Amino acid sequence: MPNAFDEGLLKKTKIRERDFCEKENLIITVGRLGISQKNTEMIIEALKEIELKDWKFCFIGTVDRSLEYAINELYKKKSGKKRTNIFCWRD
Repeated sequence: MPNAFDEGLLKKTKIRERDFCEKENLIITVGRLGISQKNTEMIIEALKEIELKDWKFCFIGTVDRSLEYAINELYKKKSGKKRTNIFCWRD
Protein backbone atom coordinates (compact mmCIF):
# COMPACT_ATOMS: atom_id res chain seq x y z
CA MET A 1 0.00 0.00 0.00
CA PRO A 2 1.51 3.38 -0.94
CA ASN A 3 1.94 5.98 1.78
CA ALA A 4 -0.26 8.51 -0.09
CA PHE A 5 2.53 11.08 -0.30
CA ASP A 6 2.59 13.08 -3.53
CA GLU A 7 6.21 13.74 -4.55
CA GLY A 8 5.05 15.82 -7.53
CA LEU A 9 2.97 18.11 -5.34
CA LEU A 10 5.94 18.57 -3.01
CA LYS A 11 8.07 19.76 -5.94
CA LYS A 12 5.34 22.12 -7.20
CA THR A 13 4.90 23.80 -3.82
CA LYS A 14 8.66 24.19 -3.38
CA ILE A 15 8.45 23.08 0.24
CA ARG A 16 11.85 22.03 1.45
CA GLU A 17 12.03 18.74 3.29
CA ARG A 18 13.84 19.11 6.59
CA ASP A 19 17.05 17.25 7.24
CA PHE A 20 16.82 14.69 10.01
CA CYS A 21 18.87 16.86 12.40
CA GLU A 22 16.35 19.73 11.95
CA LYS A 23 13.31 17.70 12.95
CA GLU A 24 11.59 18.07 16.31
CA ASN A 25 11.55 15.08 18.66
CA LEU A 26 7.81 14.58 18.82
CA ILE A 27 5.51 11.65 19.57
CA ILE A 28 1.78 12.09 18.96
CA THR A 29 -1.44 10.20 19.52
CA VAL A 30 -4.47 11.50 17.69
CA GLY A 31 -8.22 11.26 18.13
CA ARG A 32 -10.80 10.11 20.64
CA LEU A 33 -8.46 10.20 23.63
CA GLY A 34 -9.75 8.19 26.55
CA ILE A 35 -11.62 5.46 24.69
CA SER A 36 -10.67 1.92 25.67
CA GLN A 37 -9.26 1.04 22.24
CA LYS A 38 -6.66 3.82 22.43
CA ASN A 39 -5.61 2.96 26.01
CA THR A 40 -4.57 6.55 26.63
CA GLU A 41 -4.46 5.82 30.37
CA MET A 42 -1.54 3.42 29.80
CA ILE A 43 0.36 6.12 27.92
CA ILE A 44 -0.24 8.60 30.75
CA GLU A 45 0.91 6.04 33.34
CA ALA A 46 4.08 5.40 31.32
CA LEU A 47 4.75 9.13 31.03
CA LYS A 48 4.66 9.38 34.84
CA GLU A 49 7.55 6.92 35.03
CA ILE A 50 9.87 7.97 32.21
CA GLU A 51 12.01 11.00 31.47
CA LEU A 52 11.40 12.29 27.95
CA LYS A 53 14.55 14.41 27.90
CA ASP A 54 14.34 16.42 24.64
CA TRP A 55 11.14 14.71 23.39
CA LYS A 56 7.59 16.03 23.48
CA PHE A 57 4.43 13.93 23.60
CA CYS A 58 1.31 15.48 22.09
CA PHE A 59 -2.24 14.29 22.66
CA ILE A 60 -4.40 15.67 19.86
CA GLY A 61 -8.15 15.31 19.56
CA THR A 62 -11.31 14.98 21.57
CA VAL A 63 -10.60 14.07 25.21
CA ASP A 64 -13.12 11.97 27.11
CA ARG A 65 -14.04 13.56 30.45
CA SER A 66 -13.04 10.34 32.22
CA LEU A 67 -9.42 11.08 31.27
CA GLU A 68 -9.26 14.44 33.07
CA TYR A 69 -8.38 12.83 36.42
CA ALA A 70 -5.47 10.90 34.87
CA ILE A 71 -4.19 14.07 33.17
CA ASN A 72 -4.33 16.02 36.44
CA GLU A 73 -2.53 13.20 38.26
CA LEU A 74 0.23 13.23 35.64
CA TYR A 75 0.75 16.94 36.15
CA LYS A 76 0.70 16.56 39.94
CA LYS A 77 3.37 13.86 39.88
CA LYS A 78 5.52 15.56 37.25
CA SER A 79 4.86 19.29 37.43
CA GLY A 80 7.37 19.97 34.65
CA LYS A 81 5.47 17.72 32.26
CA LYS A 82 3.17 20.53 31.08
CA ARG A 83 5.94 21.61 28.74
CA THR A 84 6.66 18.13 27.38
CA ASN A 85 3.15 16.62 27.37
CA ILE A 86 0.82 18.80 25.38
CA PHE A 87 -2.91 18.25 25.23
CA CYS A 88 -4.70 19.82 22.29
CA TRP A 89 -8.39 19.09 22.25
CA ARG A 90 -11.78 20.39 21.36
CA ASP A 91 -15.14 19.78 22.97
